[in-house]
Amino acid sequence: MTSQSGWRIFVGPLLLLVVSFLIYLLRYPLWFSLKFVEPIFVMLIFSYFAVLILALFLLKKDSKKSLSTVFKASSRSMVLVGIIFALLYLGLWYSISFVIGSRFGFTSFPSLRGYENYAVYSLPLGFMLYLVFVVFGSFAEEVAYRGYVQSRISSRYGFLVGIFVSTLFFSLQHIHIFQLNWIERFFQTQFVDVFFIRHLCRLPLFQD
Repeated sequence: MTSQSGWRIFVGPLLLLVVSFLIYLLRYPLWFSLKFVEPIFVMLIFSYFAVLILALFLLKKDSKKSLSTVFKASSRSMVLVGIIFALLYLGLWYSISFVIGSRFGFTSFPSLRGYENYAVYSLPLGFMLYLVFVVFGSFAEEVAYRGYVQSRISSRYGFLVGIFVSTLFFSLQHIHIFQLNWIERFFQTQFVDVFFIRHLCRLPLFQD
């Protein structure tokens, strides 16, 4: 994918990480000043859009191929394998949750449970924005850290190093570096899920 060696191969991934942190720095003061949940989700979608555009630029620059070629799946069986792993992950996650005492909670549809601290001007609109954010956010993260970072590092240092580095960068971009109390909570609660399950256990879906 790239012929660069040494520290230069990490310049692109580090740039992607810095941009993610700068977006957090700009986004969260606005987050707490908004009164409605819909603008919050619009802001989140635009944040991921900025990361996606940068990742696509770096991916195309490194691969020296058209993006349609980069995103071409090697086989449909890989898509099926990805779906199976996703279902297994959900089963494992719910099993662990129930073992430690979690219970099912039923809410009316549509629901934005978890964002109850914000007033909602239009619940159906807010729910649709939430769906778009979840799908689009996941896609942007896959392109950035699986499609670009992992492929870039793997091309120089091998597949296992590529997986580890992309997992590390993926985990780091979830940390709000300007909120020390949030960093502490992240390592106490989310780090294992983000590092070991949400990223490390996924299979690559991009061609080298």
